[in-house]
Amino acid sequence: MNYQPSSELRDLVDKMIDDRLLADERDSLEALLESNSEALNYCAERVHFHAELEESMAPVRVELTQKRHVVFEKKRGFASVSRAMSNVVKIENSKHGKAVELPPKPTTQANFLSYSLVALGLMAVAALIFQLTRSPEPELAPRLAPKLAFNNASFEDLDINEKSPPYIFTILEWQDYFQTSKVKVCDVERATDGKRSAKEGRYAVIIEEGGFLTQRLTYDDGTSLKARKGLKFRISGWAMLESTGKPCSLSIATRVVASAYPSMRQVQPSVEKITVESTEWQKFSVDLSLPKDSLVMRPNVTGAGLENDLMDITGLNLAISIDNKSSVKFFLDAMSVEEIK
Repeated sequence: MNYQPSSELRDLVDKMIDDRLLADERDSLEALLESNSEALNYCAERVHFHAELEESMAPVRVELTQKRHVVFEKKRGFASVSRAMSNVVKIENSKHGKAVELPPKPTTQANFLSYSLVALGLMAVAALIFQLTRSPEPELAPRLAPKLAFNNASFEDLDINEKSPPYIFTILEWQDYFQTSKVKVCDVERATDGKRSAKEGRYAVIIEEGGFLTQRLTYDDGTSLKARKGLKFRISGWAMLESTGKPCSLSIATRVVASAYPSMRQVQPSVEKITVESTEWQKFSVDLSLPKDSLVMRPNVTGAGLENDLMDITGLNLAISIDNKSSVKFFLDAMSVEEIK
């Protein structure tokens, strides 16, 4: 005679398998198993079945799409409502990329428990199919080439305390090699009493006469951009005068710093100038390039005690420097860089 477990026993065993048993439920289950050998056999069979199914189904994903159909209509003057439910089961081996979609059965008002049992049976069959038809691992899709990108491009990486002055002198990623007190990050709205705002986010930098920013160029995967013949890239951003009056001249240059301390030695392969004329945000863009024939150059800055000899910058880290060459302050924000092929 087949043993029919009670609903209480089925519920407790299922909770044990799912690791959802509470302390009092665990005591109840232990009491049932100790007093009834058939209950103990049932529990052992369920645990064994669950373990085998879990092992077989490890690489398989089952997607059950359930559709409910409700139709309101009039027939011969009488209103009628018909309801139906259909299911589409898609079984996918996520490890190997194969999938089998089982067609829906005729719509019916079956209960969810019946469909759950059918789905479990289908999963077990599908597991065997995928084990037998497993194919070699597909080749990985080629990785996208890394792109040039400024770090802290909109100067938002550090927050300014609302109770402190609306600026700070620490500018993450933009003080490579050297620092200056003539550049600071500003909470633009607070610094201008609400008359201006940053181009992106809350903050922008303000650069005074003689101030500069410098950042070593890197790709978005963290690798450094090295100087090579014919290299071209575009620098873009937004600038705005602090106050009305004279326009401002800023320079954007490529630089290779061979040494910074104790004596400086720097090469500047290319430089472009921008004029900022408005107290509204002004878009700018410049293209910079390295020579195609040779990267043997003479340093434009040589510290005391160093010879101003020619040097080959091929393979050295390349940086961008933005300098204020006028007596007028300006804001800078939303910087970007892209390589030109």
